Amino acid sequence: MQAGKAVDSYGLMPGNVIEQADAEAAYTLCELKGPPTWVRLPEDRWPDEWFKIDNRGNRVPLYNAPVVLLRRALYGHPDAGTYWEMHAEAHLKKVGFELISENWPCVHWNSQTKMILIVYVGDMQPSGPRIAMYDTWKALGKELK
Repeated sequence: MQAGKAVDSYGLMPGNVIEQADAEAAYTLCELKGPPTWVRLPEDRWPDEWFKIDNRGNRVPLYNAPVVLLRRALYGHPDAGTYWEMHAEAHLKKVGFELISENWPCVHWNSQTKMILIVYVGDMQPSGPRIAMYDTWKALGKELK
């Protein structure tokens, strides 16, 4: 809460702006590490090769509830948030953002652009000089794909 208020306050200063967006499919951008996790894949996500066409022309599954190795972090997995934060932090560094403090692990500062950025779950909220906002989003979008 304090970090969010700090970012909002900075964005309300003269010449500054505040914006917010979701990192699209944030968790799935990073690889899931650690112990293997197996999941049951929903049928609507099965590849076509997992079906056959019966004599009536219907698509029939070849398998009974197959399980697959989970390779991407998915929302709901106990470690997904940790891997997303590590992924995001590494990419934020590439575009000039550094953690403000270990006490605020979601708040980043870019000393070149004077932008402050809070990253919480899949939400991003930068604030700072209006002139730097477009380039900040452009850099974040390019880097976090």
